[in-house]
Amino acid sequence: MVALMLNPSRKKTGTGQVSGSIETIENLPGNYHEIVQQGISDFRDKPWLQKLNSIAWTEETWNMAWGCSKVSEGCRNCYASDLVKRWGFGSTKPRLWVTEGESGSGKGWKVEKGRRVFADSYWIKLRKWNQTAKENNSIMVVFVGNMNDSFEDHSVTKRELRKLWKIIQETPYVHYQFLTKRPERIKESLPSDWYDYANGYPNVWLGVSIESQDVAYRFDRYLADIPASVKFVSYEPAIGPLKGLRWDKLDWIIVGGESGPNHRPFDHKWAEDVRDLSSRHGVQFFYKQDSARFTNRGQKLNGVKYYNYPIPRQSLHKSTGLNSIVKEDQFEFVKHLREKFDKQSWITWNPESRKLEPNPKLKTTLLEIWPLDNETALSFLDPSCGIWCWNWCTALGVALEDCLECKHSKGEEVYWNEYWEKHPDLKEENVTKAIDILGELAESIREELDHIEFFELDSKSRRHLNNYMDSLEEKYQEDQKRNEWLESELSRLQKKSA
Repeated sequence: MVALMLNPSRKKTGTGQVSGSIETIENLPGNYHEIVQQGISDFRDKPWLQKLNSIAWTEETWNMAWGCSKVSEGCRNCYASDLVKRWGFGSTKPRLWVTEGESGSGKGWKVEKGRRVFADSYWIKLRKWNQTAKENNSIMVVFVGNMNDSFEDHSVTKRELRKLWKIIQETPYVHYQFLTKRPERIKESLPSDWYDYANGYPNVWLGVSIESQDVAYRFDRYLADIPASVKFVSYEPAIGPLKGLRWDKLDWIIVGGESGPNHRPFDHKWAEDVRDLSSRHGVQFFYKQDSARFTNRGQKLNGVKYYNYPIPRQSLHKSTGLNSIVKEDQFEFVKHLREKFDKQSWITWNPESRKLEPNPKLKTTLLEIWPLDNETALSFLDPSCGIWCWNWCTALGVALEDCLECKHSKGEEVYWNEYWEKHPDLKEENVTKAIDILGELAESIREELDHIEFFELDSKSRRHLNNYMDSLEEKYQEDQKRNEWLESELSRLQKKSA
């Protein structure tokens, strides 16, 4: 993943409204990924941010609770456990760094079972940040839990986390960075609809803390195979070497020595090794600091500042699944074309899940048409056939879309020769066959929708189907000429190659 420098329109408003007032992660605007890319390109350089947090790899911090318990060597000199003492926790107020503590309250504070909790006036910050980011056509990145572990097995923490998931759903312009030393609890702590999205919630980054090779299993065993828009490792405090990781599953790694009066030694060779391995595997490398008494000391590694950030991968809701190709502007190639070989139903309506689901045979057929290279195919493997097929369709669309964008900037014959050399696995006959089968897919969706007892559906499903039908009809009219051009172009190529 690399941070792309984009320049989409970034109009500010004074009304708190922007075009496309979709406020949940389930119904994102069509340019959402572009907004995210811009937000990452401007990381910690957004003029509308009132202040920056001292943690260099985020823009702001927020905690649903204060308090934790230590689980490994990386926790030995925990700065947060010392920081809370400044506010009297552990002396005049209940202790917070315990497994299960006391309860109490006073002016401006409340503790339940050893965990400080906060009033609604504090939680409202998230919605305010979301609105500000939206008004500026950007995102805000927030580290959730610098004063606790969000996945801790504590009754209060678990309750507050359930409350937070609901807000996360409703604040898509805030990206939440979760970091834990309890990775074995990640899966059970995720919301029930996490896997309804291609890569989990699109505005959630999942990370684990790894202080040395001894605990590298935290990522390899527990996080590497969980879908997420960003998967990252905080190798901080680095107190031992780290080389062995499932690097192919990692998007971002943060490296830093320990800070504080009792900071432990840090060998720059450890950071250099991680930097080199990150470069080799395409992982974004962030160097935070040397080991020192105070934080953010020595922010360069061998004289170079490494402040690199990942671009979150897209993660659309699977209930829109194949229908979302309309939003991604890929479905235009197949809207009105019909299937010309084996007649079968590619799409069925599952009355139990109340979702459109593809016939499993579709996946096999698509691979026969266009066998993706191993790396791409592996990235598409998913328990849900629906999202796999959508990813396949999107990949095909990406491979084809420059037909329309670049054709006019080069001589036509020169362009097409270059195009087929660039995509040797995408032969003309396969393109035609793929367009045909996807055309049948579009028609099957229409047919299945006609057989659904519409008014028996819940309101959310009705809304999805209504929005889909409206979008399909509108896009069909807009793209008819473009589809005719593609059909004639492919016909010309076939005649030429005959």
